[in-house]
Amino acid sequence: MQHPELINRVTKFSKIWKLNIMLLVSIMIAGTFAASYADVNSKASSAKTFASGDCGARIAVSLDRSSSIGVSEFGGSQANVDTIKRGVTLLNNSIIGPDSYTDYYTFASTSRHVNTANWFNVKNQESADYQNQFVNAIKFKTGATNYSSGDLYDDGLAANSEGLTNWEGAITNILDNHKGDNAQTRPDAIIIFTDGEPTTNNADTIAAVAAGGTYTAAGIPNADGTDPEDLAAAYNAADAARAAGIRVIPVAIGDFSGDNYSHLVRLAGDETVYTSRSLNDLGNLLKLAAADVCETTRLAFSAFEKTAPGTFVNRSIPITITGPAAGTVTTTGDPLNPWATKTFNAAGKIWNMGASAGIPAGYHPISERCERDKWDGKAPILAEAGDSVGVNGQILIQNQKPGGTTYCEFVYEKDSVTPLDKIELTKTVNPTSAKPGQEVVYSFVVKNTGNSVLKNVKITDPMLGGQVGATIASLAPGASSAVVTKKYTIPANATGTIHNVATATGTPTDPDGKTRPNVKDDDPADLTVLVSSWTATKTANKQTVVAGDTVTYTITVKNTGNTTLTNVEVSDPTINFAKVVIPEIKAGEFKSVTATYVIPKGFTGKEFKNVALVCVPSGTQTPDCKKPEALVKVINISIVKSADKETATPGDKVIYTFVVTNTGGADIDPTPINDNVLGVVGDPGVLEPGKSATFTKEYIVPGTAKAGDKIINIATVCASTDTKAQSVPTDCVSTCPASSLTTVCDQDTHTLTITIPKITIDKTADKESAAPGDSVIYTFVVTNTSDVDVFNVTVTDNILGDLGTIDKLAAGASYTKTVTYVVPVDAAGTIRNVATACFETPVVTDHCVSDDHVLAVVAVLGENVTRVSPSSSLAYTGASSSWMVLVGLLMLGAGVAIYFLTRKRRTI
Repeated sequence: MQHPELINRVTKFSKIWKLNIMLLVSIMIAGTFAASYADVNSKASSAKTFASGDCGARIAVSLDRSSSIGVSEFGGSQANVDTIKRGVTLLNNSIIGPDSYTDYYTFASTSRHVNTANWFNVKNQESADYQNQFVNAIKFKTGATNYSSGDLYDDGLAANSEGLTNWEGAITNILDNHKGDNAQTRPDAIIIFTDGEPTTNNADTIAAVAAGGTYTAAGIPNADGTDPEDLAAAYNAADAARAAGIRVIPVAIGDFSGDNYSHLVRLAGDETVYTSRSLNDLGNLLKLAAADVCETTRLAFSAFEKTAPGTFVNRSIPITITGPAAGTVTTTGDPLNPWATKTFNAAGKIWNMGASAGIPAGYHPISERCERDKWDGKAPILAEAGDSVGVNGQILIQNQKPGGTTYCEFVYEKDSVTPLDKIELTKTVNPTSAKPGQEVVYSFVVKNTGNSVLKNVKITDPMLGGQVGATIASLAPGASSAVVTKKYTIPANATGTIHNVATATGTPTDPDGKTRPNVKDDDPADLTVLVSSWTATKTANKQTVVAGDTVTYTITVKNTGNTTLTNVEVSDPTINFAKVVIPEIKAGEFKSVTATYVIPKGFTGKEFKNVALVCVPSGTQTPDCKKPEALVKVINISIVKSADKETATPGDKVIYTFVVTNTGGADIDPTPINDNVLGVVGDPGVLEPGKSATFTKEYIVPGTAKAGDKIINIATVCASTDTKAQSVPTDCVSTCPASSLTTVCDQDTHTLTITIPKITIDKTADKESAAPGDSVIYTFVVTNTSDVDVFNVTVTDNILGDLGTIDKLAAGASYTKTVTYVVPVDAAGTIRNVATACFETPVVTDHCVSDDHVLAVVAVLGENVTRVSPSSSLAYTGASSSWMVLVGLLMLGAGVAIYFLTRKRRTI
């Protein structure tokens, strides 16, 4: 038979070679992938070169993903998210080139890095598509409220606090990420896309995270508004970028006017601010901003009004540009600095550009010219002979090289006075907000803002029944009518805002009575209907727990109406949280209450559902109540261990089976199974609820084991609410206490009993003496005296030879065989024969037993023979022949050798 230890070593050797081959293949594959990835993401090591059509710049892009992008409660939508991602695709595709690099970031309350490496080489369309995939995978908060997407961003903030706008973080995260980079790998520019003003800064956000995840807990309850600290932090970050030679270019979508626009200008410094009210323009704006970073040419414009021969006044007018620098530039109107500039990417080519001036109504163009790099600082400054041709406010600039500055000038003068027909209606309502059933008063005033008399002036308001007040026969230029009023009762079912539009019309009339088409003006007046509306939400600070964990619940009440809520009652019967009264919640405001609860250690469910109760009193009527709920999933795990046998002998192979099951309600990534005897068994990997993983492992019973020994081994596995549970202790007993309440463990025990096989052989004869030629009947009894079956039991006799093989001898069983032996005619003295029984399996050291018998040979009739007792010390044959002993031993050795070579077996 094969020795088990040898088999084990060969098997291990084979496994080692297989493992080495697998490692070698893995290293080759990983090396190939690493080389490929490095080609896409490697940093340029040489100076930038600009090939025709290439951008050749490093652009870091920071995308706004605050709640106003995708959350409908704040005016967002999934369509906005999709539009942003399409816009980024246009940007990436527009700058493809061997020396073009992008690095993407997102920001809301905090900023996050999107790319896996600092720079992505957008060298071809395939690379651009790969960068686009990274951006398309960005998660934005969407749905009805901030809570619809849950705690989506990995920023340490609760769901209701992670969707603010942090301009400072959008810039500083990029600067920190590229800190220490040399000049060639720092960004050439940061393009920051935003849809609104900053509403937080790094300091406030850090405080909110430290306070548990909310700005309210940090003592900043109104963090969703723009304040000087937010702007100052953003400006400082932008100034730090410019100090490092990095341009900051804002791209803004929304109503950026007045102070809002000035904030963008301050953020941009000397750079262009790209804005639009429509998100559909984002793609083109991003492309223009990127082109601004690439190889650029500057166009400078000025416009002058000719007031008298040789006399000019600088005026602000819009300049519409076609060609490479498409867009509109408005001259500043500042006499001391009349030039408004625009930059664009000439792409290394000779370019042509057309420009037209938006001449104000009542004016006509006098001249227009452009010259390259020739302005002498005087206005008007361009000679009639120049690098361009133009007529009637239109200029064509031809054959321009990229780079430098081209100066263009428009001169216009007033037309002769023409009639101006215009009317203006002003409508107001008092009060501007009221409850259903209340009465309000609308007021109307008409003014003639033209230079002609208006006749038959009327005011109509469809909601108020048609014409309001009497017809005004005549209204002189600049004159206003008397105030006209109309009462209105708010309907009982009215909600929200009542938007009411009135129209004023009049007929322009010359002094000679000649009339022109009517002029009109519309004016709305919005009336807010006061209604009570509110929402209640409940969140938990943990999504998954184990029994014994402490969970902090936050119950938030938001006033979505336009009246103040008073004495709001908040309780949580599920966790025995007593009622708390919030004295006041103003319109648009929200307030929160927190409660902690320990999940019972004996809890066996897969999830713990907690329902709160929030009620707003309504006088003598039934209170308006809501029941917000929060659900946490409970982690649990079980392990079942079994073996293919309960008893074994030294050298036996035992196969243990381990089944790990996720008995909780959330996905888990358990620790590897640890066995105090077998060591690490295997890693179950991620298990969904109800799923199991099965492992087997072999165990060879040590040869030193003794009968009756107990091999007790304990298998342990743990699961955690963290990504991976801590290592399992090897000395776990019973419940295996976890290192913290976020970990739960289970274990199972198996006991293996050691048994050692043992046999006996009893050899007897039907007589103790015999004469030569007599027959002697020998009886052999082989008995299994152990509680283990033995196999392949061979029985031999030194005189009678091979007596056969017993295939199986059950525990406690015996086998008997008789053999007839004829005493040789030349025998004399005594015949001593030894019977030996050996079992082959199970394999143990003492597997053979022997028994002998001595037969006295008596003389035949006529001879004088003395009977010798079996206990006599005479030789086996009655003679002292040492050579016969030697021959016998040689024959025995030869027989044993033949036996192991041929392995022929006979069955008894």
